Amino acid sequence: RAGAPAPGVPEAVVEAVLKADRYAETARVRLSDGTAAVWKRSVIVLPPGVRVPAAARRLAAREADHLERLAGVPGIPELLGRPSPDTFLRRWIEGCDLRQVAEVPDRVFPELRDLLAAVHARGLAYADLAKEENVLVEDAGPDHPDTDRVWLVDFQISVAEGTWPG
Repeated sequence: RAGAPAPGVPEAVVEAVLKADRYAETARVRLSDGTAAVWKRSVIVLPPGVRVPAAARRLAAREADHLERLAGVPGIPELLGRPSPDTFLRRWIEGCDLRQVAEVPDRVFPELRDLLAAVHARGLAYADLAKEENVLVEDAGPDHPDTDRVWLVDFQISVAEGTWPG
């Protein structure tokens, strides 16, 4: 809940709960140094409410590993930490997702194509483009429109080369 410490990260304060479902809990938090971040904890709860902690740890580790593998790629948020085996922190991106954008700028899809090519070049397949909220259009403000960028977030179901069974 807003104003509370982020679970497992006492120096982080929850600003807003973004999502909570049977796979993950996600919140925007403010770290003690003022940095805005996304706190994400994998939970994996199968019907009728059975928690699967080992699967949650694997899912969180895989997503954090993928963010590490993509470190330095423009348009991929920086991994800030792994406070516990089922939790990680990544940089907050200020902007709107494709569902929220009133009119998608012409530059977005060519930039997204280039970003996906960079992800593929690092041996990862991004597998969640069907969700418009996973593509963010950064708003650097009216004084810096040339620094706006397209971002990919939520690598929960992405796949690394050599890890797909079969």
